[in-house]
Amino acid sequence: MRDQVSSTRFAAEASASLRDTVAPVPRTAEQDLLQLLGRDEGNVVFLDAQLGVRRIGLITQRLLGFGLAAPPRCLNDIAQRLECPALLEAARQALETSETVLRNLHVPERQVHLALRFHPSRSDSGGVDGLMLSIADTTERWHASALARHLAAIVKYSDDAILSKDLNGIITSWNNGAQRLFGYTREETIGQPVTMLIPEGMPDEEPGILERIRRGEAIDHYPTTRMRKDGSLIDVSLSVSPVLDDDGNVIGASKIARDVTQEKLAQRQREALINELNHRVKNSLATVQSIAYQSLRYATSLDGFAETFSARLLALSKTQDLLTTGYWMHASLRDLVLNELAPYHNEANAVRLLGDDVQLQPRMVTALGMLIHELATNAVKHGALSVPGGHLTICWQTEMQEGLERLRLSWLESDGPPILEPPARKGMGSRLLETVVAGLGGSTDLQYAQTGLSCVIDVPLRKKGRRE
Repeated sequence: MRDQVSSTRFAAEASASLRDTVAPVPRTAEQDLLQLLGRDEGNVVFLDAQLGVRRIGLITQRLLGFGLAAPPRCLNDIAQRLECPALLEAARQALETSETVLRNLHVPERQVHLALRFHPSRSDSGGVDGLMLSIADTTERWHASALARHLAAIVKYSDDAILSKDLNGIITSWNNGAQRLFGYTREETIGQPVTMLIPEGMPDEEPGILERIRRGEAIDHYPTTRMRKDGSLIDVSLSVSPVLDDDGNVIGASKIARDVTQEKLAQRQREALINELNHRVKNSLATVQSIAYQSLRYATSLDGFAETFSARLLALSKTQDLLTTGYWMHASLRDLVLNELAPYHNEANAVRLLGDDVQLQPRMVTALGMLIHELATNAVKHGALSVPGGHLTICWQTEMQEGLERLRLSWLESDGPPILEPPARKGMGSRLLETVVAGLGGSTDLQYAQTGLSCVIDVPLRKKGRRE
């Protein structure tokens, strides 16, 4: 009779510990527990005070990895099968303290997670005379929790601003990225309307977003502008997704705001570069067209045209190389002169350059490069560079006149063949010199002295109202 009463009490306590698994009905605890175990729906192992197995269901045996023909005889068999000696320690703790003890366990062999609870069972005398081990398969819950932790870490440490709001547009969460991007702390934003981030003049944007969210729509990469705490504006790309409850109802929205300021800047720079490239190409083609026309106009033969035109194109390409080195922003005047005179500089003649270096704008580089090429070609054919012992001095200086910085460059030849009289007609070099310098807004003074040619070019380094 005593054993029957003890068994009934044990069953009642076991049933109470499984109250969240078995729905309460107007029955005795013993009947509930026997029906539960009879259907083998509860993963329960009954242990005596010596931790021997008194009862175990078939499903529980499979969950623990035991065959149907060889059930575990004691808790030690279960601990060994699960490779968890700590179960014995947990069971002894439950026996000694008369309190429920929980152990969470990962079983790598079967990739499952288990929650094991040792519930003490009391005898009529009030002492603990056994344990009920309830086992719950928490694999799905563990994966969901791991995923939640992973997502929480992504949100916390993301460089993007991630926040959430309810269907009234009230901010409910705010990550570190949002604080970095907008300047507001979490305490300053939680409970505030998200419109605090929207600049004036955009009153219809947020209501439109909320309406789409209520319909369950997601908004992907929506370009817009937001306002920081200090009042400055920032270009962002928004992604907004509806947040659903367990029943699939929309209860709010999560928003990711990505700073696209650098992308916008890069896009504007690309557009500016393309426009600048178009401008440079058109200028270069116009220059080539002019060179071809002038070379053909003054050529005495087809071979002469080909030679002159090729030499001038080569000179033009050299100036383009200098501009490329300076990223089409500027080029050195000294490098330009040396570049043009390099093929003619040798021990038989002397070339001197005098003047502090000057950085030239692109339009000046192309123009002066062509002029120096023409002067050098003439000096090699007829002037100081055509004979041994000839001398060439090129000097320059800059000065301010009427608020504009001007360049004065002098080309002086000496010790070459004497010039008995000026040319009877102007050649292409002379006409090119006058035309190009006039186009730069400057003036030229070309003198044919008997001792040698001299040329003084005076041009503004920058010209108002003209694109460089």
